[in-house]
Amino acid sequence: MEINDYSEGDGEDSCRAGPGTRAMEEAGHVKALRREIGLTQKEFGRLLGVKPLTIAQWEKEGLKESRGGAHNAFLAVDALLKQAEKTPSFLDPSLLRKFLNVGARGGLEGYFLRETGNFESGFLKLIKSGHLLGVMAAYLYHIHLQKGGEKV
Repeated sequence: MEINDYSEGDGEDSCRAGPGTRAMEEAGHVKALRREIGLTQKEFGRLLGVKPLTIAQWEKEGLKESRGGAHNAFLAVDALLKQAEKTPSFLDPSLLRKFLNVGARGGLEGYFLRETGNFESGFLKLIKSGHLLGVMAAYLYHIHLQKGGEKV
């Protein structure tokens, strides 16, 4: 299986934007970012380390007063995708979206089956987690393999 076998899909929609111009813009941005990656609210929650209800609230009311790890993870995903669009030679936007999608669905381990013997158990667990840090670790390892001339 190759990371390029991934296809984007539209995630589930269960919320409408809430009141307030800024809140509506934030809510719309949360939903747009989730859709850009092709995730359901549940999968996006897994990526960010929150429950789907939190994602639904963010898509309805914006990020209002949300702080902490999940909020920071959302901002990190947003920044990574924006940077990828700005400098695709550094971060391939399409490949990054693929890794975010497949990782949030818990499917990255399959792309590295030949490599699992080279992984520390904690590293493999990180990749399997579906969390943002694990997805980025897998992305970096993929780039490492590409530079070494190995195809994943």
